[in-house]
Amino acid sequence: MSRAGLSAKQEAFCVEYVKSGNASAAYRGAGYSNGASEKSVNESASRLLKSVKIQSRLSELRLAIGEASQVTLQSHLADLLWLREMAAKSGKYAAAVQAEMARGKVAGLYIERITMSGGLDIVEKVDLTALSIDELRVMHMMMEKAGATGQALH
Repeated sequence: MSRAGLSAKQEAFCVEYVKSGNASAAYRGAGYSNGASEKSVNESASRLLKSVKIQSRLSELRLAIGEASQVTLQSHLADLLWLREMAAKSGKYAAAVQAEMARGKVAGLYIERITMSGGLDIVEKVDLTALSIDELRVMHMMMEKAGATGQALH
């Protein structure tokens, strides 16, 4: 029995399932099928997949895979450094500069600024039924004034 309380075949099923995502293929890969019909394999694989112990082990395996494949800042910067070095060795200086610029951006050395020009019209629907007559008049005067001067209301 494995530490999760699974047999060797059940553990193999879990490992194969995480690799392929296919229960029937995992069932066969774990050595269960022994010439069984396709229907029998599918049904048995499905039943095995519904087991609480199997689901728990699959969660453990997926978590471990996720943690192992995570990109860290350090690994990302190291990969970019390696790419820069390879590009420079190949005489591809533009690619080397791009890799170095990417390293700088990741490290926070560069700040990208985006400037937008032109107007931006934002239309917001407001329920005016709760306003008094005086509030509506003030709003109307403000809108007329803004329209005459070309200013936006704040």
